[in-house]
Amino acid sequence: LDYSETVVQSLTAGLAWTSAVDLGFGLSTKIHSSDWSGRQYAIDAGVLLRIPIRLDHLSSSDGTGSNWFLRPSIGLAFLNDQIGTKSPDPYIVAPTTRSGLAIAIFTTSADSVDSAKLFSVTATYELQHRHQRPDINDLSKLGIEVGYREALYLRLGRMSEEGDTYQTTWGLGVNIQGIARMFGAAEEGSILKFMQEKLMLEYGYASYSEDYAYFNGARFHQIRITY
Repeated sequence: LDYSETVVQSLTAGLAWTSAVDLGFGLSTKIHSSDWSGRQYAIDAGVLLRIPIRLDHLSSSDGTGSNWFLRPSIGLAFLNDQIGTKSPDPYIVAPTTRSGLAIAIFTTSADSVDSAKLFSVTATYELQHRHQRPDINDLSKLGIEVGYREALYLRLGRMSEEGDTYQTTWGLGVNIQGIARMFGAAEEGSILKFMQEKLMLEYGYASYSEDYAYFNGARFHQIRITY
């Protein structure tokens, strides 16, 4: 099958509310067009809940004015995508239910939500169930990311189907803005100040193991520039 001719058009809207907890809703309408599946209309709908936890009794000071604060949070997500599709190729546009859990812990040097993260650890778990395909087992994904000063990241992951099929991944991330902030305060109008406040340049690399058919030994490179 030639999937290169598949075209997807989408329109997405989101609503978020931030207070003691963070709550978000998202809705997306999509049109899939291809020679194989014809024209299919689908809807994605999801909800995200993040609960920050304050553990001030675990904060610390070394007596020299250096402080750190522990800031864990728990996130829950539920998504139904491709709602309403009945495609001759369910591998592409089959309705899918995804449930996710994320636990993040990071330390900061100041008691502020805007302060930079010194160290961060994020663990995620996702369970994916594909409808219209009773012959396909549920898919689970487990990931861990370790970050330093919002500049350098190491990522490890494992994706497995019920039964015996699994795949491991690993990756690296570099954020130029985080690296620039490691140099401390910069003069107004300087290139370093511009990099610290205006420019975000990120590079990501991911590698898949060679024991899984879908992405056998694949390598991914990503560059994102935000201004």
